Amino acid sequence: MKHSPPSNKKANQFIVMLLLLTFLQACKKETNSSPQLTSSFTVKEVIMHPAFYDKEVNDTDSISTTAVTFEANEKESTDISYKWQIGADSRIFTTKKVTLDFFSSPATEIDVTLTVTKNNIPNSASPLTQTTTRKVFLKKETQIPGIYRGVFHFNNGDDSATVTIQKDFNLPKYDPFWKPYYKGTLISSTIPIFDTIFVSNGQPQTFLNRMYYVNEQDWSMTGYPEINKKVIDFKGSIQLLNSTNKIKINITAKETNTSKPTSINFEGFKVK
Repeated sequence: MKHSPPSNKKANQFIVMLLLLTFLQACKKETNSSPQLTSSFTVKEVIMHPAFYDKEVNDTDSISTTAVTFEANEKESTDISYKWQIGADSRIFTTKKVTLDFFSSPATEIDVTLTVTKNNIPNSASPLTQTTTRKVFLKKETQIPGIYRGVFHFNNGDDSATVTIQKDFNLPKYDPFWKPYYKGTLISSTIPIFDTIFVSNGQPQTFLNRMYYVNEQDWSMTGYPEINKKVIDFKGSIQLLNSTNKIKINITAKETNTSKPTSINFEGFKVK
């Protein structure tokens, strides 16, 4: 029996490896060139107050506003089609973005399904289709009110504190007929540097499930000296992060006595 020389064996092994690598590379190129498609979509609360139309709205599964916007992440093109099935609504929506108001709906949670189809795919006789379903909770109360433990960030250093946020708080002089503007949002703290913030419901502010925006007008002449003793004229936001219940307060204001600009920056975690 004749045996191949060792050098021939190595040569044959090299050729086999080279052919295998060439084949794998060709498969990789074919895979990379295959059309990509996503049926993922965002769910966002719709801000009703015109003072905050330009503000950021986060993707969420819990809605505090009545109106909701659903938007596909797949970019529009002549080859892309969308098919939305939203809760018990019998209508089929075919646009990239759909906004609905659930004010009169009895539903507290719905399933939202988006099917995205891509047509005219090269070297394919059939279209490509992807489907995503998400559960969305409606008419949820805002998660912003509560008690937080964290740190204020001031120019003179960091100060640990407990912050309490109350929605629809009634000041002692509140009267629904004579003084309805004495009801609003109260933010109080345990440190003397920052006392309290009270924003009347008559001033521009809005609560989302995990966002709060305020853009108070100048109330220096008719403010609430019994409660806004150190700061007035609040503008900014409060954000509560979904995964960690971490809060960020970023509000600018004026010193009550001097009208000098100041800022209130706090980070902490919800404890109650």
